[in-house]
Amino acid sequence: MYDLEVPKSSVIAAVKKQFVANANVEDSAVVDMLVVKGSLDLDETMMKWKGKSHIMGYIDELVPPKEKTFLEKFFEGN
Repeated sequence: MYDLEVPKSSVIAAVKKQFVANANVEDSAVVDMLVVKGSLDLDETMMKWKGKSHIMGYIDELVPPKEKTFLEKFFEGN
């Protein structure tokens, strides 16, 4: 739907990271809040209310940066 230029494995890793980040939460009120927040995020994504930049915000930190071209290196002075 969003035509992301990242491999499927990166998207799966980003979703897994969200679950693992909250794995140690034991308070039932906090768990309920996280479930509702996750449900709302999923609904917003499926209804296309989120833009590509919102989705990439979850994924960018997991995708290795592309190698710079000769011109990019040249302009940086490297």
